[in-house]
Amino acid sequence: VNTGVSSLKIEGRLKSPEYVAAVTGIYRKALDKIAHREKPFYTKEDMDTLTLSFCRSHFTLGYLQGKLPSKDITLDFPGRTGIPAGQVRALPRRKKGPVPLFELPVQLDRKLENGHGIGFGSSNGGVINSIRDNILTVAGNMPKVTLGTVIYQTYSKKLSRCVRATYENGAENRKTAIAGHFTAKAGEK
Repeated sequence: VNTGVSSLKIEGRLKSPEYVAAVTGIYRKALDKIAHREKPFYTKEDMDTLTLSFCRSHFTLGYLQGKLPSKDITLDFPGRTGIPAGQVRALPRRKKGPVPLFELPVQLDRKLENGHGIGFGSSNGGVINSIRDNILTVAGNMPKVTLGTVIYQTYSKKLSRCVRATYENGAENRKTAIAGHFTAKAGEK
């Protein structure tokens, strides 16, 4: 803002529409707050939304301060890491069901709900089917975890629904009239 930049290109290649809507919405809100000299111009909830939309566990300044830090590129895990939510208390156990299921005793530091996605850094995660007495029943392939492995919340159905509503209601789908001319001739490119 202080440099006079009037346009931003927000990276969104191969990302979901929800990611693009969440990121552009938070940038819009922050820029409006900056313009009105409101502080803070972002909240913890904004950062959580960005993290759940797509984040590899941290935010970066990229090349703005010189060399790109090595933690900004990983060969171990291409997807989102999410928000730390707790730790594994005991090893997972397979559970019978129509889809791959496992039970996982946990110690949670963050409220998780049915339908939330969870992950374990570079190991597979899944979707929470139920939570009872600090035991998660998760739809997904059994992860390779040890005692103390950090559990990350990677998805929120409620957040996804709220973000999707911002572009499905048509308010952001503005149409701009254009004029043009096209000529085609048979047998010519």
